[in-house]
Amino acid sequence: SLHGSTWLLLPERSIWTTPDSIHFNVLTDYLEPGIYTDTILLLPYDLAAQFDTVIMPIMLEVDGTEANWVAVPDYFEFYLNEGDYISHISLAVIKDDSSQSGFTVRAALNSPWLDLGNPSGSQYITPDTVSFNIITDGLLPGAYTDTIFIVDLIDDSLIHLKVPVVIFIDPAIEQVIALPDYFNLTVNQGESIYDLGLWVYDAGGEMLPYMAVSGLCSSWVQIHPPGSQYLPDSVYFDILSANLDPGIYTDTILIFNPLDDTTRYFEVKVPIVLSVMPSGPMVVHSLPDHFDFTLNQGDTLMERFYVYEEHGLSVPFSADEMLNSDWLYVSGSSEYIVFETPDSIAFFILTGGLEPGVYSDTIVIWNPFDSALYEDVKVPVTLTIVGDNYLCGDVNFDGVVNLVDILHLIQFVFGNPPGPPPIPMDAGYITDDDLINLSDILYLIDYLYGDPYGPPPVCPGK
Repeated sequence: SLHGSTWLLLPERSIWTTPDSIHFNVLTDYLEPGIYTDTILLLPYDLAAQFDTVIMPIMLEVDGTEANWVAVPDYFEFYLNEGDYISHISLAVIKDDSSQSGFTVRAALNSPWLDLGNPSGSQYITPDTVSFNIITDGLLPGAYTDTIFIVDLIDDSLIHLKVPVVIFIDPAIEQVIALPDYFNLTVNQGESIYDLGLWVYDAGGEMLPYMAVSGLCSSWVQIHPPGSQYLPDSVYFDILSANLDPGIYTDTILIFNPLDDTTRYFEVKVPIVLSVMPSGPMVVHSLPDHFDFTLNQGDTLMERFYVYEEHGLSVPFSADEMLNSDWLYVSGSSEYIVFETPDSIAFFILTGGLEPGVYSDTIVIWNPFDSALYEDVKVPVTLTIVGDNYLCGDVNFDGVVNLVDILHLIQFVFGNPPGPPPIPMDAGYITDDDLINLSDILYLIDYLYGDPYGPPPVCPGK
């Protein structure tokens, strides 16, 4: 290289023998736009050689980097039904250096379903947004493609971008409607209901083929043979509960097109819920069926009980405190709220103001509308309030310190899951260190079974 230009890269090999080819590279990464020159010299290796130096001038012109055109999105795909219409679809056109350039748009195939909204040729300047529409009127089911061209405003033969548009058209879906669209029925055990009906029709008034069947093929749902094989039509069915036990049963009437043709509609589902009532009184239960609580003075507790009818039937009920005790409050009792089985009801224990001792009340579950429907359910609640009248080491609060308390502490400290805590908690702080651990268990063992016996438990404040 005559001038040793950094942009002119010659091979490292220094000696050639004719005939041969010499390959070189031009690197413009660090060059500003402009004109650059250099010369490649071919020199004789031996100065005695019989040829003159070969001079090969090189001129390099570096143009400014042209910005890239970008379309967002760069592809469109739509799934439509016959007759569908999509308007104001947006296509953003920009240049990655944010510069401004004029352009127009046109469809490669001029498809009638691709409406670019510019019959006279709208002009845009980057960055800009092209809005277009998809119109499927007159199109048969199938796939259709076209391409949106982004064309230079000055040179309409220069296409900067090509954005494919693909649409898939499914056959039109008819809207079939069933009225009523839901059945909630109640019968006594052994009873039947005949000639229940629903009206099924196409919203567009079309005459469509149909079939109606029981979704679960339940023996208690008997659908009549259709009066016609085409909609609109009435579907009739019977409910037969002779072989059913009390409880709740469900099924669905399915209405669908049985023919494989171009007439399509979505399957229509009409749910049926049947409650079969027992021949005698219903039986309502509570879980749990009783409660026993031991709490410290000032404690507050929330618990729940679950109310259900033994056959799973839905029956109304209310819940209240039998003695209206100040310490027991059942959720909804003061508002006379009516619940339906099955349900879970909260209640609260409030010990504020109570002296140490044993208290009792009963939660009553009853039917506010028909007392003969089922017997009242009574859930006893016993509350033991612990104050300072506890015996240190008597962690199960039975008035005696013995082996049972040792086992209670072992289960609480080492059980998986842990056992119940001491009642009250202070009764378990046997070494008076505000911790319940192995030391307290060993202390109590030594106190009861040591030889000689160990010192008595020492709890906080005792």
